Amino acid sequence: MRGILFCLATIFTVNSLAQVNKGSLTFQAAFPTADYKKSYNVVATGLLFNITHQLKNQPPFSFGGEIGILQVSGADKYYTGFYNNEFNTFLVASWNHIITLGAIFKVNLFPENPFCDVDINVNAGANIFITTTSISRDVGIDPFTNTVKTKYYYSDNHASCALRIGGGVGIDIPFGRQKNTSVIIKTSYLYGSHARYYAHPSIINTQIILAPRESGTSMILAEAGLQFGLFNGNKNH
Repeated sequence: MRGILFCLATIFTVNSLAQVNKGSLTFQAAFPTADYKKSYNVVATGLLFNITHQLKNQPPFSFGGEIGILQVSGADKYYTGFYNNEFNTFLVASWNHIITLGAIFKVNLFPENPFCDVDINVNAGANIFITTTSISRDVGIDPFTNTVKTKYYYSDNHASCALRIGGGVGIDIPFGRQKNTSVIIKTSYLYGSHARYYAHPSIINTQIILAPRESGTSMILAEAGLQFGLFNGNKNH
């Protein structure tokens, strides 16, 4: 895990000798496969951000890091009644998310084509399965920040980590006068190692019910979004 974080920190540092750095922000949808699909057949959605650095004198090859979040499923309900010896209206909530941290190696098959490029991607990293539960209520407005103040009566978190490795293919369609921005569409198969997690949270009054699961966590990932140039002011150094 420390190695993944070190890789991400290195990638996100501006390199004065960089030839080309690109970032992308995509909407992602994860479709569970194999035993993960049997255990928790829910399509998760979210956002994925990555930065890649083109290898010097090797335009087709680049490497980088990525970070993303997927919302899997959850539930929240308002409960009016007694809780913790207090009568009020409480928000009872439980949500499952997946945080992605990883490294990327990418090969551009047609780097000189101004109209369309095809990318082969190899990904390696971790998926962190996080379940959060809470019981809270609003207690007024903060006069200094003009935001709603929330009082938490109960809060708990569960986390489990799984290896995430695989690859896929993407289509890159540049647009604009400088061709520095492009539309990207990608699909990947990502093997996920065995993990423990909670599925299908439900709520009855102030009771939060979690369903424990254990399985592999492989998935097919579909992405669509934008890619753009970053930190390229010194590319002629």
